[in-house]
Amino acid sequence: MKKLLLFVTFLSITFLLPVLGNKEQSLKAQSLTADQMTGWATYHLFGKVKIMKSDSVEWHFNEEGDLFKTIYPDGEENITSYTKNPVTENSEVNDRRLVFGKNTRKAEGRWHSETSTFDRYGRTVKEEGYEGGYSYTYKYIFDTETDKFPSAMKYTDVDHGTESDADYKYEYLEFDKNGNWTKRRVHSVMNMVDNDVVNGEEPIKTSETEDYIETRTFVYY
Repeated sequence: MKKLLLFVTFLSITFLLPVLGNKEQSLKAQSLTADQMTGWATYHLFGKVKIMKSDSVEWHFNEEGDLFKTIYPDGEENITSYTKNPVTENSEVNDRRLVFGKNTRKAEGRWHSETSTFDRYGRTVKEEGYEGGYSYTYKYIFDTETDKFPSAMKYTDVDHGTESDADYKYEYLEFDKNGNWTKRRVHSVMNMVDNDVVNGEEPIKTSETEDYIETRTFVYY
């Protein structure tokens, strides 16, 4: 779960969402093309990014803008390959089949599946995924229709007996020549409830608040 929480802070990193209240209207997107729901823009990246590296994660993209490798700080690598064939129990573990809806893209895998929802401007506003006993949701919030990056993100997950929710607020400080942010300030509040208790004990609740700086570097094609 920790790796996905690290990933959390970097999905805006990059990616995604509209605003609350009127922001909900953004979820009622017009039909988008498959091209609008794939590639670098869906990660809130600009230019032909080859590698994006932060303290939390390192992403590798092919020349079409598909994320094919993720490297974590402990050296673990996740490799993703894309297929046009239906995913079955005989498929490779890393195979993903992309299925497009009106304003959604579902990456179907043998054990893992993730659905992305886009607003009318092609920005990713929601990510929902599951793997075994683990499920998660990211919601990205934009203050205006022209914002390239979210001002906030809401995250929830259920990991077997543990439930978590977190709120992130962002202030962007520095950008590179392609318009990708390279430094931002983060304020986060995370709450956890551990229901995996015995003998009728009360669930264990914890809360943590953090303020920190995130940085990113880029390599382009």
